[in-house]
Amino acid sequence: MSTIKTEEDGWDCNTDVLELASLLDDLDALRYEINNCVRQSSLEEIVNQFAEIANELVRTTDSIDTNVEYETFESED
Repeated sequence: MSTIKTEEDGWDCNTDVLELASLLDDLDALRYEINNCVRQSSLEEIVNQFAEIANELVRTTDSIDTNVEYETFESED
C-alpha cells in the first residue's frame, strides 16, 4: 500500500471520490423528482439518466486505486 501525504483533511485530495459524490447528487435530483411527484422528465429520460449515472459510477469506482492511504500533514507556512 502506498501513502500520499496531503494538506487536505477531507477527500479533496482525490478527485475521483469527489466525482462519486457529484454523481450521487445527480441521483438525488432524480430521486427527488420521483419521490415528490414532480414529473418534469419523461420516463425514458429518467431511465436513461439513471443508466448513464450508474455506468459513470462503475467507471469511476473502477478507476480508484484503493491501495492508497492518505496521510494529512500540516503545512509549515
